[in-house]
Amino acid sequence: MRIAINSGCALIGDIGSPKRREFTVLGDVVNTASRLESSMARPDQIVISGATYRLLKDEIESRPLGSVNLRGRSQPADIYEV
Repeated sequence: MRIAINSGCALIGDIGSPKRREFTVLGDVVNTASRLESSMARPDQIVISGATYRLLKDEIESRPLGSVNLRGRSQPADIYEV
């Protein structure tokens, strides 16, 4: 199992028509977490984005893994291992 956590605003809820609804999460913050998970996280590893790190830096121990360029993003993303 690989886990990536990113923090920010997202659209969350039941989305669809009355005939077909699904509970889902949409937004750039979700896409970034998905890309971190698929491209950076190794099995049995938890990685967090710089946005999540800034919220939790005084509460958790982490190790910086550097910055990476993710598809669809113009700026590199800082990542940390928890």
